[in-house]
Amino acid sequence: DRRLLRIHEEGHAIGIHSWSHEYSKIYSSVDAFLEDFNEDREWVHSVTGEYCDIFRFPGGSANSLADRDVVNAIADEMDRRGFVWYDWNADGEDSIHQYISAWEIAQNVFKTSEGKKKVVVLLHDSSGRKTTPEALRLIIQKFKEEDYEFGVLPDMEKPVQQSRK
Repeated sequence: DRRLLRIHEEGHAIGIHSWSHEYSKIYSSVDAFLEDFNEDREWVHSVTGEYCDIFRFPGGSANSLADRDVVNAIADEMDRRGFVWYDWNADGEDSIHQYISAWEIAQNVFKTSEGKKKVVVLLHDSSGRKTTPEALRLIIQKFKEEDYEFGVLPDMEKPVQQSRK
C-alpha cells in the first residue's frame, strides 16, 4: 500500500490492470471482467483516494488467451463508461524469462521500440523481477540520449492500442 501511495504522490499515472490475473475468469464475459476490474479499482481508490480511469488488458488487448468477441465487447463497454485502455509497443520481455539480465531486458526494449516516435514500454515490477529496475535505468538513459520526452499516459494524444476489432 505504501508503494502505491508513493507512486500516486509523485504524480505518476496509475492504471488498473487486474485483481486476480485469472485469464479464463476475467475473459469469460464483460461482467466477469468488470467484477475483477472494479475490485482492483476500489483497492487503488482506498489507498490513493482517487479513481483511475485508465487500464491495461491483462495480456494486452490482442492476447491469444481471450476470445476476440469478448475483448471487443469489453473494450466497447469500457469506452462507453469513459475508461481509456493502453497497450505497449515495446517489450522488455521480463515476464517471459525468469532469469533475464538487465542488459537483455534493455536490448529487447531498444529492438522493439526502434523507429517509433511514441513508445510505451511493458515492464514488470513484481518481487521476482530483480533485474528490471536496473534495466529501466539503462532504458531511460538511452532514451534521454536519443531526445525522447517522458510523460504520463493520460497526456498522450492517442493511446497505443494493439487491437481494435
